[in-house]
Amino acid sequence: GKARCNLGAALAEGGDLDGALLEFLEAVRYDPASPTPWQNLATLYHKRGVEAVQGLASCATREAAVAIGRKAEEALGEATDSWRKVMDLVDGAEAKADTTARLVQALSLRGRAAAVEDPANALAHFREAAHLTPTEPGSWAALAKVYELLGDAGASKKAAAKADVLRTIAGK
Repeated sequence: GKARCNLGAALAEGGDLDGALLEFLEAVRYDPASPTPWQNLATLYHKRGVEAVQGLASCATREAAVAIGRKAEEALGEATDSWRKVMDLVDGAEAKADTTARLVQALSLRGRAAAVEDPANALAHFREAAHLTPTEPGSWAALAKVYELLGDAGASKKAAAKADVLRTIAGK
């Protein structure tokens, strides 16, 4: 497993993300109880998802945005699944907190990608992010925007108010 992880990391650093993905998948197959291969896999999928989400800004048509959103959502779905597996395997408060932060980031990006085509689908991702980090104002602000897109003014107002209160508490 470790050799496959090292080779995958070297391939990723050299820009061969497909080769890296294959090595990380093999590392997971050889050592499924180790968090390291899962972390590498999650990081790679996360990177692919981020790159796709960044492409949304340059879309000239809704059809192009939907296609890119689907690609991003697929990669970030794999990332969130992998981060959940890491969460099950890591020990210690610091490792759990770091993994939770990465999972929430992937969920938020996944929600953003899903919202292009289906805000109702995005809602589940933002709800999970807010559940995992209930004191993070950004999660609640994103949730408020999705509720607004769905036409649920009451839920949008509640989520926005919670985000405002949390910002005030945090001094942001």
